Amino acid sequence: MAICRAAHAVERRARQREENGGRADLWLAQQSAYDPWQARAKGAPKVARAQART
Repeated sequence: MAICRAAHAVERRARQREENGGRADLWLAQQSAYDPWQARAKGAPKVARAQART
């Protein structure tokens, strides 16, 4: 299964490079920096503290 996804990712990056011009690895680096930033901007979800079992 992972091999299929990896092959699909390579194909997708090649298409993005053709459509957008430029290098796909730079686009992916920007995206991987943006995703965590966006998650931090939303803030941490409110989660109740779990009770320890004794």
